[in-house]
Amino acid sequence: FLQQVLREESAITARFDQLVESLRAILPAFGERKAIPSWAHRPHPAAAPDGRRDGDADFGRKEYPGARPDGSAGVKVVKWFGYKLHLVVDATYELPVGFTVTTASTADISQALP
Repeated sequence: FLQQVLREESAITARFDQLVESLRAILPAFGERKAIPSWAHRPHPAAAPDGRRDGDADFGRKEYPGARPDGSAGVKVVKWFGYKLHLVVDATYELPVGFTVTTASTADISQALP
C-alpha cells in the first residue's frame, strides 16, 4: 500500500495544496502566522522603571517558499517585532493541548519537544 501511495505522492501533494488554497478562500484567517506583535515599534535598550518599554520583545523572521506570478521560484519574507506563539493542537478535536509564548526570534523546533 505504501509503495502505491508513494507513486502518487506528487498528485497527493498537489491536491492537498489545492485544498489548503480552497480553505484560505473560505476562511480569511486560515494559516495566519503565529506572530504576536509588540505594542512597541522597535526594541529599546532598557525597559523604563515604570514598565512603559517592551524590553523582552525582539525581531522575528519567517520565509515561505512559493512561486512568483511568472512561475519562477520566490520567497515571501515576513518580519515583525514582538513575540511568537508555539501551539500544540490535538489532531482529532482541533483543540490546543499546550502552548508557550517566546520572543519572536525563538525557533519553532526548539519548542517542539518541551
